[in-house]
Amino acid sequence: MSTRRLNLLIKQSKRRFDIMAISVKGGEAKPQIQIDDGLHYGVIKTIEERPVEGKDYTYLDLYLEVEKEGEPLELKVGFALPNKGVGLNEKQDLGKLVIRVTGNPIEPGKDYDLDQILVGKRVQFVTLTGEKYVEVTKESVKPAVEKVVSTEGKVPDLGGN
Repeated sequence: MSTRRLNLLIKQSKRRFDIMAISVKGGEAKPQIQIDDGLHYGVIKTIEERPVEGKDYTYLDLYLEVEKEGEPLELKVGFALPNKGVGLNEKQDLGKLVIRVTGNPIEPGKDYDLDQILVGKRVQFVTLTGEKYVEVTKESVKPAVEKVVSTEGKVPDLGGN
């Protein structure tokens, strides 16, 4: 290789390095969401597919809106989407959620429009506060069941546990 060609490659390489400089602006940390542990009611506002870097699977994130002291508060819970070639089924957390919301078993070969099934649904769920974040337990997400109160102001015994 000629010296001239080698010098040209070195110059090009230096320019590439300059272009790859990365800069970010400073910002403020978001405060940790403050919400009591326990049962909450809300609405699934949106869903979003989220790839997991370096993995061959993706998550479906549900964004839940709850009211706290009259102000909307958004929480997120993720469900693994089925891998390519594997359909939605009742053993997956997402499949269990679809069954809870629709009230029907998963049918092999049937297409499920998750936007139509989930978005806008009123749900109940349980939160637990971790060291750094609030966790919505995915097993607890289900259609909201409002408390039934009798005309005498008492909660009726509906049987069961």
